[in-house]
Amino acid sequence: MTGLRITRSLVGPTLRATRQIPLLVGATLAAALVVAPAAGGTDLDVGSWAGLLRFAAMIAALGVTFVLDDPSAATTSVLPVSRALRYALRVAVAVPASVLGWLAAATAGHQVAVSHVSTPLRLPALTLEAATIFVLAVAITVGVARLRPDGSIGVVAAPVYLIVVGALYALPGRAALFVATTSAQWDEVHQIWGLLLIVSTSAAFLLAREPASRRRRGHPRVGNQTIRSDDPRVNAIS
Repeated sequence: MTGLRITRSLVGPTLRATRQIPLLVGATLAAALVVAPAAGGTDLDVGSWAGLLRFAAMIAALGVTFVLDDPSAATTSVLPVSRALRYALRVAVAVPASVLGWLAAATAGHQVAVSHVSTPLRLPALTLEAATIFVLAVAITVGVARLRPDGSIGVVAAPVYLIVVGALYALPGRAALFVATTSAQWDEVHQIWGLLLIVSTSAAFLLAREPASRRRRGHPRVGNQTIRSDDPRVNAIS
């Protein structure tokens, strides 16, 4: 219960401290990239609509790379809560905007596909791609955060994310991940997307852990032994 109370008490401050502008701009641009041509009756084939949705997912996730920016990192790092919890709360703040941006884009693309395109848009698989791109952005941002103790993370994480996503988009031939909706490799490629989602999620969790040196400093030591806080010898040390 104590952990739950601490988490609840952190929600408000985390919401106020998290940079909202990049998230909102990314989600808005992602939605507009698909909604605008759909509303204007732009005549595109299903491959082009799928491409717009993919770019929308990339743009929405770009805003996530600023979510861990924290000018007060020097003080928040000593709070009695784990780094993983602090990061998880900030990522949770980013989820609604990114999801709404994707839903707006996907809904517009789906309506156009149903009305004017005979080939299905295959939204479930495209949503898997979008989710993987989002989590990949989180993993990159968390990784950069370990190297930026001053809290200025987005200025590095954003270009790194663009390079990584650009490299994935440019993969050629049978190594390609962004395949056409009519490709015979569609199902096989999206198994790889599922694996990438698992790997990115695992990487984000591992990178969000406290550094080993800080975990070791969490308990006093006698000789070569680490003493836990509930050990009677703590009183003797203090």
